[in-house]
Amino acid sequence: MSHTWFDDIDALLVEPSGTAVQFLSDAGGSSDPNGDYTFDDVNGTVAIPDSAYAAPGVYKSSVYPANTADPFPAPAPGAPYAFSLTAFSNQQMQGIWSLYIVDDAAGDSGSMAFARLEIELVPEPASMVALGAGLAGLLGLRRRRKA
Repeated sequence: MSHTWFDDIDALLVEPSGTAVQFLSDAGGSSDPNGDYTFDDVNGTVAIPDSAYAAPGVYKSSVYPANTADPFPAPAPGAPYAFSLTAFSNQQMQGIWSLYIVDDAAGDSGSMAFARLEIELVPEPASMVALGAGLAGLLGLRRRRKA
């Protein structure tokens, strides 16, 4: 991604059943984002600062003022939006996802070479216990058959 004024970029991601998350808005100040930016609300440690440069890297959702939706033109869905990518937990993963990016101020330009969506399914702790118990049971059956 490259743009002459980072603070002007707003980004909205919508999953197939309609849950919409605004994960970037008015962050980064007057800096020029130039590089690969990853948004991950589980593994990211900080948000992109409100009005300071942020080097390419992994960040949490970065919306300023906090949890305040900016409008997106059609065909993007209207607010309300969630402001954390964790809102996609337990949602429909298969289907068409939509990414909307808007420059909310005039007089500058930017480009994006590509966007990639990676979905990591993390089992719930209770599921892991059940899986572990099931595997232990299978191993126990296998050992008994050999004896």
